[in-house]
Amino acid sequence: MTTPGLTPEDALRSHAADLVAMRSAIAQLSDRHRLVADLMIQQGMSQADVARHLGVTRARVSQLFREVKAAVIDAVEESRLNSRAWLGSGVKGPAEGAGPQPKESR
Repeated sequence: MTTPGLTPEDALRSHAADLVAMRSAIAQLSDRHRLVADLMIQQGMSQADVARHLGVTRARVSQLFREVKAAVIDAVEESRLNSRAWLGSGVKGPAEGAGPQPKESR
């Protein structure tokens, strides 16, 4: 499935940029945050299991994982804001009359 207005190649580039942003965000996390993410995502452990493994409360694991998700989401959103791939309306053709019109012609 492609994003409306994007060619399959543009969609692939966009997804690749998202992955780069995610990897960069994860690399910048603390060791503790990366460990929680790895245990929950890669190892499939529950928050309770991670809490027992690390010797912390389940609430603390939940907080750490929320922080991981927020960092990754923020990085992807920032990457998209700095990308030219999402600019424009996607409408092709002449732009005559597309700008603001004087009051007389409205």
